[in-house]
Amino acid sequence: MIDTGSKVRLHFVLRAAGDVVGTSTADGPYTYVLGRDEMPPGLQAGVKGLEEGDRRRFLVPPERAYGSRDPEAVQAVPLESFRGIPSISVGDRVRVQGEAEEYTATIAEIGDDQVKLDLNHPLAGKALEYEVEVVEVF
Repeated sequence: MIDTGSKVRLHFVLRAAGDVVGTSTADGPYTYVLGRDEMPPGLQAGVKGLEEGDRRRFLVPPERAYGSRDPEAVQAVPLESFRGIPSISVGDRVRVQGEAEEYTATIAEIGDDQVKLDLNHPLAGKALEYEVEVVEVF
């Protein structure tokens, strides 16, 4: 039975607003340790107590997934910051250097002289639907 500290191998399909946004199909079962904050709290709660072979489908609200969208996490940077990059488009994911660390951002808007970067997680503010099948608990 899955409990805190259990190493779990599972197949999953992740949907947001009905669209598939993640799956373990291509790479094989996903492996993680329950309770290590490697996965959103809602997913961890949804699989706790399951056993090998169990299947479950459940919804996770935004606050138990990737949190709410933070409007202050959308920031404008000069377009010239992207000089040397052959092309950029709205929706592209880019790495940006902050004061202390590097971040991944989504290009939200491209203007004449600036680019708006969204530093929110792409699934922030979205309710998620998980469909899981427990392959192994060890």
